[in-house]
Amino acid sequence: MRSRRLWWVLLGSSLGLGCALENPSGLGWVAQDASQNPVDQPQGEDVARVDVPNVDDVNMVDVGVDGGRDAGADVRDVGVDTGNDTGNDTGNDTGNDVGFDAGNDTGNDVGFDAGPPDVGFDAGLPDVGFDAGPPDVGFDAGPPDVGNDTGNDTGNDTGPAPSGQTCATAIPLSNSVGTQTVTGDTSSGRTAEYRPSCGTSDSGRNRNDDVYVLTLTEPRVVDLSLTSTGLWDPVLAVVRDECVARGNNDARIDHEAACSNDISGTNLNAEVRGLYLPAGRWFVIVDGDESNLALGGGQGPYRLSVTQRAAPAQDAYTIQITDGNTCAAVPGGTMDEMLDGDDEVTSPIGVPRNFDFNFFGQTVTHYAISTNGYLQLLPSNSMSNVATGGSTWRNTTLPWAPLPNGVVAPFWDDLNFGTTRRMRRWTSAGDVIHVRWTNVARYVDSAAQLTFEVRLDPRDDSIAFQYCSLTPMNNMNIGASATVGIEAINGAAAKLVSFDEPVLVPGRVLRFIPSP
Repeated sequence: MRSRRLWWVLLGSSLGLGCALENPSGLGWVAQDASQNPVDQPQGEDVARVDVPNVDDVNMVDVGVDGGRDAGADVRDVGVDTGNDTGNDTGNDTGNDVGFDAGNDTGNDVGFDAGPPDVGFDAGLPDVGFDAGPPDVGFDAGPPDVGNDTGNDTGNDTGPAPSGQTCATAIPLSNSVGTQTVTGDTSSGRTAEYRPSCGTSDSGRNRNDDVYVLTLTEPRVVDLSLTSTGLWDPVLAVVRDECVARGNNDARIDHEAACSNDISGTNLNAEVRGLYLPAGRWFVIVDGDESNLALGGGQGPYRLSVTQRAAPAQDAYTIQITDGNTCAAVPGGTMDEMLDGDDEVTSPIGVPRNFDFNFFGQTVTHYAISTNGYLQLLPSNSMSNVATGGSTWRNTTLPWAPLPNGVVAPFWDDLNFGTTRRMRRWTSAGDVIHVRWTNVARYVDSAAQLTFEVRLDPRDDSIAFQYCSLTPMNNMNIGASATVGIEAINGAAAKLVSFDEPVLVPGRVLRFIPSP
């Protein structure tokens, strides 16, 4: 044992002398350190050299090579080295060894995150290192990850969204006659899933949502009131059956029956009143408008009140259906109202001199034609009764009090004439008024070619819808986003055939006959 200790001392002296000969300034350092601790010699940097074992490691051999920079203080290990370092330290050593070294340092444990953030719901902690599994696919309600997240988080990546976050997890409302009030808060734990059509701008309406569902077994008339109990501008929408975007780069939600964003002028309330809802599933979407940042950024606490009433029978007209009809050619001498754009409407047009037409008990003296597939029957030539611009494309259920009223809608949808005049009107024997739309496209589908006609017959006060061609044949082109029906001039009664349902047939005639 004495000879071994002497050998180590001689070896240390030889190494120190060699260093001193090459670098004389180091000689004092070797001598000073040897006087304090001749066995364990600290090093400033580990530059690919073999460690000299300390007194606790006399039976262990460190056969690995430190290949990285040791940025921490190099002091005596205060733990016990129970194994051999058999790998290279390829990362940065930023601290002191204070514990057991039982394995290999093979890389940089904290990793870098250079990829996109998570797109799903992360109910656990964010990633803190390298993630080598498949990408996240769930909902993300927390802050985005800051690393290269190519794998799975440690939380609930593929679980369901929170209740009320989407139409798939909508919170049920009572389907009973009466009033129900619920409260909620969209300021946290929610994401911006849907964009209603009303509000200041498309981006402004992209705020956090809550979604409720109303499942009706019979028609109802509903009043809805959404009140901000914080300082923010709410948006309220009612949507039929499914929550999908309109498509063709239009992110606004489709199948919307009604939308409101402010009825009081204070930007704190949104109301929909007297809305007729046929039997079926209806989603009520609580959203917000962030355009006025002084009003809470479009999200926060709210109170939603829903009142249901029994719907009156729509029995003022009966409908006669015949199929296999062919549309006659448009005769010469027809009138061209020069509509050749999007969301256009004519001024009131006077009826023929001998045209005596009773409509839901009111006399019609004028009518207006919209590019969006409907007429308005009017009691006078006042433009105040005519819906114009943006209020014309968003089809609704019937009846509903807001303009347009007096609606006669063979195919009320967001249609587009482009730059071509596609509407003609004329009068045939018996003072029957004809209005035809020819090869009209849908706003979100320029390939659609829709040709249909309205006839107003004063001889029996009947109204006929005739569908000449609806191509190409798909659900949207046979009514899946259209209103078909008629509504009284005062907006209080109607005969609704369908709202956003694919029920139309080429060659079919729907004839509305006043009930006795």
